[in-house]
Amino acid sequence: MRDFMRVAIGLMACVAVGGCVVDGPSSPDPVKATPAPREVTHPVKLMVSPLTRVGLEGIGGPSLMLHLDFRDADDRSVKAFGQLRVELFQPNAAGDGKQALARSWDADLSDPLRNALTFDAMITRTYTITLTGVPEWLVQWSRKQGESADAPNIIVQFMPAGTSDASKMLRVAYTLTR
Repeated sequence: MRDFMRVAIGLMACVAVGGCVVDGPSSPDPVKATPAPREVTHPVKLMVSPLTRVGLEGIGGPSLMLHLDFRDADDRSVKAFGQLRVELFQPNAAGDGKQALARSWDADLSDPLRNALTFDAMITRTYTITLTGVPEWLVQWSRKQGESADAPNIIVQFMPAGTSDASKMLRVAYTLTR
């Protein structure tokens, strides 16, 4: 009986210890501290999203709701820090395709708080910039009223923070739609 008890206790000990077996060396190799590569992506392309429109409602009155998409060299949406300039061109009433500069706006996207507040990371992955003080003719055009049926154009220029090199400036022209 005594031998039976020793065998039973031995088997229970083996079962209990069997669940704790660790494969591999008894002491792990020391982990070498290697810094992770830091990839800083800079925008190389600027696009005006088709979400851009004239907003007729709002606290500040009618506005131009500008949606911008910055892309890196791999064509992925990225955040962009720098200075933005937007120019609005009014179509000629003669309908000859010529347009004159009607209004311009400047926005500082180098401030981290302002940058974060204008970037929609959840849905559109675009910067949404509300440009107030739009001319009355733009409001009339958006309502399909007024003299010109020609669509106005905007030119957006972006200079990345930390550079004054003109070759780094991103520029895009866009024709507004109703």
